[in-house]
Amino acid sequence: MGLLLIGLILLGVRTYPVNFAANQVTQTAEPGTTTPGVIRGQIVNRSAGGSVPPSLPVTLVYFDESLEQTSVGATADANGNYQFDQVPMSAAMRYIVAVNYRERTFVSEVFTGTPESGILDIPIVIYELTEDPGVIAIDHMVAQVNAIGDSLEITQVFTLRNNSDRAYSTSQTTPDGRAISAVISLPPGSVIWGFPDNANRYAAIQDQFAVADTLPVLPGEEHAVGVVYIIPYEASAIIEQPLNYAFDGAARVLVRPDSIGLQSEQLDSTGEETIGENQWQVYEGNLSLEAGDALRYELSGSAQSAGARDDGPVVSSNNFLPLLICGALAEIALVVGLYLWYRRRRRQRMTTPPANHQAIMDTLVQQIAELDAAYESGEIDVDQYRRQRGPLKGRLADLMDQTGSE
Repeated sequence: MGLLLIGLILLGVRTYPVNFAANQVTQTAEPGTTTPGVIRGQIVNRSAGGSVPPSLPVTLVYFDESLEQTSVGATADANGNYQFDQVPMSAAMRYIVAVNYRERTFVSEVFTGTPESGILDIPIVIYELTEDPGVIAIDHMVAQVNAIGDSLEITQVFTLRNNSDRAYSTSQTTPDGRAISAVISLPPGSVIWGFPDNANRYAAIQDQFAVADTLPVLPGEEHAVGVVYIIPYEASAIIEQPLNYAFDGAARVLVRPDSIGLQSEQLDSTGEETIGENQWQVYEGNLSLEAGDALRYELSGSAQSAGARDDGPVVSSNNFLPLLICGALAEIALVVGLYLWYRRRRRQRMTTPPANHQAIMDTLVQQIAELDAAYESGEIDVDQYRRQRGPLKGRLADLMDQTGSE
């Protein structure tokens, strides 16, 4: 999964010491389903010339079946090895380990308990940092443009690639003190509506028509940035989107309704595609652009009326990351999920259960674990912690309820 997504006393969840055998009964969802186990692993620095400092604090976070969470602290030895003993182990529980290095939080993937062996190995990878934007490239972009009333409603996802062996993050910070990594510029005149993938991860720079991501871009992993925005529209519009990074890959723009035409030297019409009950015009191009260039296209034609929005089922915004992980075949569903999330914000509709509950729940567990680790290391303050953690756990609880009712 490889995605960094982001404590406990203020929200009524206790933090236990490493040896907490006396508390095992309170952490067991069903009597007899857990056994004491060992979680261990090694911290590895994959940047050339990088090392693992001795006595690096390590945080283990795990969830039981009823979403009860425990956070446990330990210290790695001089070789980066760590171990947690007497950990409740169950195949129904999820485990994740996090460390704070260079004032950035690095987390493991989500692991399932192995009560048969009683031992679970969870490696943690850390990186040195780089602020060189030249290591970042865009290898995929997909946008959905819906002309409604007097505006273009655009949902857009960029997939970034880090070509170095260091995590990309900058010394620039958001107003609340979080380190900024990738910055995506939007077309001039855009009004940022929101972010479907953990809105607390992003910062809107509205006066510069840009979006700042606070999640470090890790080497060798897909890194997606998604945003929903609006552009005023009156029969025609020229879209010119500046690129802060080189673009070497595929671009797709889906347009609706069919009364809207798109012209571009960068994109060619490839016909129509049916998504749900709606027909979309598709424009594609394999781009090779330098940082500082722009994605350009022109739209013209009659928009549909504001009352013409369809009433199809709304997909949960929690689909954003798991759909991306599924690969290229998921891109259309991803964009639809983004747009429908936006429409849900406009209409305050109920959501339907996402298709892959476990993948989504694992992603949310990662986000909560990273947040807990950031709070405990002092990277974020109490107010930020409370504001960000509540919605994440709420979405996780909703998915648990949906899963139980199916």
